[in-house]
Amino acid sequence: MSRLFSTLLALSLATPFAASAQAVNVMPDSSYDAIASKLLMSGYKDLRLVSAEDGLINGFDKEGSEVMIVVDPESRKVLRTINVHKTDD
Repeated sequence: MSRLFSTLLALSLATPFAASAQAVNVMPDSSYDAIASKLLMSGYKDLRLVSAEDGLINGFDKEGSEVMIVVDPESRKVLRTINVHKTDD
């Protein structure tokens, strides 16, 4: 298992215990607010910022699978999504 995937998996497993009950937690700046809005309009839900420095957001996609979303805060583009649970691949 790659180091990045291991890190993402560990972060995503810890997220439910550290996150607030809000649908979208407080984003660090307006660029993340825009990213969260874009993701919500695209069908993602229950978004939580995991790491602003790394552009990691945890949430659920349209099918209800838990995903780690990697974004570029500068361009506001989704770089990739990674399924947290292997059964969702």
